[in-house]
Amino acid sequence: MQINLQHTVDQVAKWCKKNNMSLNSDKTKSKVICNKSRLSIVQDLEIKVNNYVIESVEYQIVLGVILDKTLSWSFHVKQICNILHSNLHLFSKISCFLNLDTKKYFIMQNYISVFKR
Repeated sequence: MQINLQHTVDQVAKWCKKNNMSLNSDKTKSKVICNKSRLSIVQDLEIKVNNYVIESVEYQIVLGVILDKTLSWSFHVKQICNILHSNLHLFSKISCFLNLDTKKYFIMQNYISVFKR
């Protein structure tokens, strides 16, 4: 699997060079997506671009959605819950000092916007 993957990355690098483009090895990341049973098999892949090892990441944010190696939503949902919990705690501390319109504005900015990301 590693040989095939490295060959594909080499082809992409050649295509980029041919078209006067370059891959920035500092910004390039790799993430293998597979089911949980195969995850242990592909755990130690080492992919190189221009003789630099590409960093393997556990998750990646794509269009505002956090994707992990098994495409589960658990990490994404956990992050949203943490943001909402933090905002709710702040709201509970300051709500007694706010009028109704300001409370509505706070809720729109700090809760509804989380789901529109």
